[in-house]
Amino acid sequence: MTLPVTEGSEGYSYYQRYACARYDTDIRRTLRILRRACSFGWPVAILMIEALSVIKRRLAQAGPRLRWDRLTLSPPLVGPVILAVQTARFARITGTLLKAGVALPVA
Repeated sequence: MTLPVTEGSEGYSYYQRYACARYDTDIRRTLRILRRACSFGWPVAILMIEALSVIKRRLAQAGPRLRWDRLTLSPPLVGPVILAVQTARFARITGTLLKAGVALPVA
């Protein structure tokens, strides 16, 4: 992988310190999980994929999704942070749409 900036510039140190370290950790974690799953054999890997598929289908329904949202928003330290992030995303998207001229529907 080639870096977009030279080694002596400020962007290089930022890239090395934050972006590479974050993605490197994520990739290592993903590879570790895959290696463990494959060491138990392909049936376990297939079961994990099927379990994720079932969870995704269940969360598409209103009842289980409401229970999941309540569960994720209930912890004292994590819940308010998740709520703030989701609110900020909604506000940013809504602001972008309004600035682009998309009208709000009348409720």
